[in-house]
Amino acid sequence: MSNNVGEGGAQTTADSESSTPATFRRGRKALVAGRKGVLPWSRRRVLGLLAAPIGAVTVAAGTLWAVPSIENQLEDETRRDLEAAGIDTSELDIDFDFRNGDVTGRLPDGVSAAEVKGIAAYRGIRELDVADDAAGDDTGTADEGEPASTPSVTATLDADRITLTGTVDQATHDRLIDAAAARVGADNVDDQLTIDDTIDGTGTATTALVDLITGLDPTITGTATLADDQVDLTATAPDQASADAALANLPTDVTATIDATAPTEPEPGDGEAPESVARILRRAGNVFRFDTASAMLDAESDALLVRVATALNATPGTRIRIAGHTDDVGAAAANRQLSLARAQAVADRLVELGVDAESLEVVGRGERRPTATNATAEGRAQNRRVTLGIIG
Repeated sequence: MSNNVGEGGAQTTADSESSTPATFRRGRKALVAGRKGVLPWSRRRVLGLLAAPIGAVTVAAGTLWAVPSIENQLEDETRRDLEAAGIDTSELDIDFDFRNGDVTGRLPDGVSAAEVKGIAAYRGIRELDVADDAAGDDTGTADEGEPASTPSVTATLDADRITLTGTVDQATHDRLIDAAAARVGADNVDDQLTIDDTIDGTGTATTALVDLITGLDPTITGTATLADDQVDLTATAPDQASADAALANLPTDVTATIDATAPTEPEPGDGEAPESVARILRRAGNVFRFDTASAMLDAESDALLVRVATALNATPGTRIRIAGHTDDVGAAAANRQLSLARAQAVADRLVELGVDAESLEVVGRGERRPTATNATAEGRAQNRRVTLGIIG
């Protein structure tokens, strides 16, 4: 191998001489590319390797921004859907993990977890679980089924006849009929109860109503209502002593208002004392009727209110509870508002007729206390009502 002297005077070998042209061409090519704004091959290779992780970071950053945005949108849409259906969401926590959501908290009375799931139908939701803290089980969801309903009964107690309406299981039906027959005889029991064996009638309030029917003095007349595991009695006694005795012997779980009246009372006429409120309500049935979705009294009910107002104005200090009721058509929350509007309509009419507004208490009970079945038009008409009760 011969030695040669390069242009710079340095010694080179034959091998280096053979590689010099290629090296020179590569360097010249890079120089020309650089002048044209093209990155050298080595830099293009490095940037190509960096492009994939940079793209992945960009996608990840976009996802981190988009997921919370979707979750917030679903939470807002769900709350808006529920409130549009008349459901109070102030005690509900709505939380989404991407497109899967949970609704937790205390559901309003009369609103089921299944109803919430049915209303919240925003198309971006994949799954929605609803747990009602009021049920005593924070882990329960709508898929686990609703708890059994409790009996709903109204017992109209007259001196020689008892009328029973509402919805109960078979065992509760038999207990109530036997209790009524023991008091007034089987022929004097008007059985209008509807049987529903999905109802759980084993609560203490059911026993309280049975004991009330059998133990109440026959001279005490009025209405006993069983709803939401509570018994309410609004009745009239012939005198104060009988009223006090009845109140002292009431079964547990019963709240009562018993008005004492004179044992005899003449019909109103010229120069005679006006009828008492209790007598008017007892004779007229204590029911004020309304059309579907309406809070306007019919003419017959208005005429009855005129008589009630006359009696109230003649007995200052008498306090009245005005309770509104509906059938089960529509959402439960909307029915509660409608029942309150009906009760308020009665109160407003009484005030127009001169009754002191401070003596009136207005409540809306919605669809929770039917007196007849909601399966028929006739039954629903009976459930659209307002009743009055003397509370002092």
